[in-house]
Amino acid sequence: MFKKFLKQAATAYAKHLDNQQSNVELSKPWKALGQAWHLSQKSMSARQVAKWKPALLVSLVGRFKSLQPDLEFDWCSKTTVQLLEGDTRRGKIVTNMGRGLRVELRAPNNVFTPTQVDKLGQDVEIKRRPECDTIVFWVRSLDQIDTKQLRDVWKRSAPTGETEERLQTA
Repeated sequence: MFKKFLKQAATAYAKHLDNQQSNVELSKPWKALGQAWHLSQKSMSARQVAKWKPALLVSLVGRFKSLQPDLEFDWCSKTTVQLLEGDTRRGKIVTNMGRGLRVELRAPNNVFTPTQVDKLGQDVEIKRRPECDTIVFWVRSLDQIDTKQLRDVWKRSAPTGETEERLQTA
């Protein structure tokens, strides 16, 4: 009798797993929902208190779009929104932390000093890596970002001269 119960339970559980794997919305809602997933703040653990509002993410994306209208955003990751220029990743916005949105922008090595990025947000730092530098900062509201400094960082960290030309004509 107990063996029959275990077999039924195992079969039901295996069927449940198969259904979850076949249903992307259940197994990976961030892939199915995209932007809505990040705005829902569901990727944060229950222990974290969100100190940023979903509208901030929308506004921050708009700020980057104003810097580069053809910039693309990949919303299909569980915890980050990728900033893409064609096939080149320019940076990302991390959305699963209650403290705020963490923005990471890629920059050429040794182009920026701490004083050139200090007004981008809270706790700004430059992480030096062999392939490129990463400028990391936290945002809880758009007024923490100096627009002129962000524009300069974006322009000077562009992978090609095209972005610089677009910014000068904008």
